[in-house]
Amino acid sequence: MWNGFDRRRQRWVPSARLARVSGATVAARLAAGAVIHAAWALGWRWPGGSDQAFADRVVGPGADLPSAGATWGVVALLAVAIGAVRMTATSDGALPRVATWGVAMVLGLRGVIGVVTDFTGGFDDIYEHLDLAIYSPFCLALAVGAAMVAQRSFVRSRPWSPAVVGPAAPDRSDGSRPAPRAAGLPIRL
Repeated sequence: MWNGFDRRRQRWVPSARLARVSGATVAARLAAGAVIHAAWALGWRWPGGSDQAFADRVVGPGADLPSAGATWGVVALLAVAIGAVRMTATSDGALPRVATWGVAMVLGLRGVIGVVTDFTGGFDDIYEHLDLAIYSPFCLALAVGAAMVAQRSFVRSRPWSPAVVGPAAPDRSDGSRPAPRAAGLPIRL
């Protein structure tokens, strides 16, 4: 699951497979969220049925529904987030990686704020129950997945990284170290 501890950077590095799976999973879940928000912008009122029941379950008790334009804006932001996460999972570009860190931070902040406000505000309404059971954990899980993708991309873009060079070989019994290798190829000095 993890490549191990990167001694130079003093941080854990997700494996390449875990980062690929996380990138695909986070992008698919963000796409599902974008589809649901688009359906809401077109007038679908699930969960709830009526406008007020829908607002009580999705926005909060006593809140008004956001406009269709604002909901389409959320769809557009989710599309940008999908692109950033997918590009970060498949390339080493700095801009997509920064955008993916932004996605992770926004989703993580939303998840933490949701949990804190649910516990401090009480559990009087259905929204708090849904937020604590579904919305906040979902945001936190997506934030962790996006952060793993961004972290792996950062490590992958560094030439000194164990993700690029490979793990350090153990010392030989005579105290010498084997010849350095980059991506499985010997380096001639």
